Amino acid sequence: MLERDLNTLNIHIITKLFGPLDINIRIIENEFDVRVVNRGDDIKITSDSSESISQVVEVIHHLERLYSLNDVIDEKNINYYMEGCCKVSFRNNVRANAYYIYYEI
Repeated sequence: MLERDLNTLNIHIITKLFGPLDINIRIIENEFDVRVVNRGDDIKITSDSSESISQVVEVIHHLERLYSLNDVIDEKNINYYMEGCCKVSFRNNVRANAYYIYYEI
């Protein structure tokens, strides 16, 4: 099991990143088959795939930039970015699939 620690985020970004009832981070965990854990100002990402970890780090850094521009971190922005940058298929995310079908077709 591989892991990577991110400790540059502040607690406000982490709170927005995880979202209400951790819904935002679950989208990311399900799509990339990773586990993301928050401990104070630190985030630990674990997975069997180093590529998945790298993609999750990229998504988190993008969402951090989004937050710094006073944009909203929500399911829509997370799914939009993952689809564009990481070419994800939403295979594990039923809510993302419903969003994609409704808004993109």
